[in-house]
Formats: sequence, structure tokens, C-alpha cells
Amino acid sequence: MAIVGPTAANAALEGSKIHAKRFMQKLGLPTARFATAASIKEAEDALRHFRYPVVLKTDGLAAGKGVAIALNLMEVRSARNPGVPLVIEEFLEGEEVSFIALCDGRRAVALEPSQDHKRAFDGDQGPNTGGMGAYSDSRILSEADRSRIMDTVHMPVVRQPGSPGFLYAGLMITARGPEVLEFNVRLGDPETQPLMMRIESDWAQCLLAAARGDLRGHDVTWSPDRRPAWSWLRTDTRTICQPAAKSRV
Repeated sequence: MAIVGPTAANAALEGSKIHAKRFMQKLGLPTARFATAASIKEAEDALRHFRYPVVLKTDGLAAGKGVAIALNLMEVRSARNPGVPLVIEEFLEGEEVSFIALCDGRRAVALEPSQDHKRAFDGDQGPNTGGMGAYSDSRILSEADRSRIMDTVHMPVVRQPGSPGFLYAGLMITARGPEVLEFNVRLGDPETQPLMMRIESDWAQCLLAAARGDLRGHDVTWSPDRRPAWSWLRTDTRTICQPAAKSRV
């Protein structure tokens, strides 16, 4: 059976944040400095080595809501979402980008960049949700940034045994360059919707080629960049997706 997806072992890149961070560390991928904690006591001890704000991430799947940003120890103790075990990360400043590649186990074909918006309220305020909407715009990443991310993030993962059919890299574009926030091993939600609005290739053939382990000759083509104007769902340069209802806060 032809399947586009990861092995059970590689699904842990998404299923466990602790595993994912240790995996990034092992491969030398650019990512935020981190510590892990199996208890609140371990977390408070580890926090002595971080400056605030810090990022707290619950290990395991959390429907996009297992992340909290704490400005001080009081906020760490009162954070409602993260439980233990957890990951503590340095806070990264920059622009967040989703950059997804279709992989065949040896090669990777980059899709167009996109951005999703997780905060519940306007002005990037409120708690994280599973996603309040997304858009895709070719200008989010320069060609140089795309090449750098593929070389330093995606390809080191793809070269590992059992690489996923999709490798979604959630990135922060910082002053130091692109850094990995998270990996998913599927097309992102809601990023998939605006990406599919822009794709012009025979997507089914691309997926079949990935499942068969040979993406050679299957570059993905996209709608051309001609106009910068926005529309409800699609322009030639951007697509926007806003679900009518995404997830509860």
C-alpha cells in the first residue's frame, strides 16, 4: 500500500516535544536553548538558568494549546495549560513562519511558506488555540532563506531513516537566522487550505511519487506572483484561510 506519512518512530517528532527537542539537539539544528522537567520542582530549578520571558511546552499532543509564555515565576506557577513533563525554552523574538516540505525518504520538495495565527483575540492577544486562520504569501521568505532552511533544517531530518511524507517546520525568523520551534509530520492545519488554493501541479501525482520513494522530476508549481491585492480566499500572490470555527479556547 502506498502511504504518504512517517514511520511510528518518526511520528514522535510531533507526538513528543521532549523527543523533538532532543532530536534537534542531536542533529545540530538551529533551535531555542531548552531544558526538560519531569516535575514542578525540576522546572523551578531549571528556570534559574533562563531569563524571562520563558516558553513552557507540555510534552505530547495538546491540540495547539499546550504552550504558555511566562513573564515571571508567578506566571509559571499559574500557567493553566502546561503540565509535566514539559520543555522550558528561551523566548525567541522574530516573525513566525510555517515551511512545509513533501519528502520521499531521500529528497524533499519545498511548498510555499505560510503563516497561521493561534492567538484567540485581535492584536495577537489571548491564549493559543489550534489556529484562528492562515495565509500563504511567496514573499514571507526570500529565496536565500528558503535555501538556508532546506539545507539546515529539512534535509538533515530527511536523511534520517523513516523520514516523514511531510515535514512541517514551525520556524521563528530571528536576528540569528531561522530557528525551529516545532516539527509536525503532516500538512499543517489551517495552513493546508491556503496552500491548496495556490497549487497548480497535479498534487495526486506528487503524493504518489513521494509514497513510491522517488520525487525526482516532481517540482511543485504555484500560482504566479502578479498582484499584491488581497481577496477573501485568493489572489495571485496570497491566499487567506479563516475557518468559521476552529477550536475552543
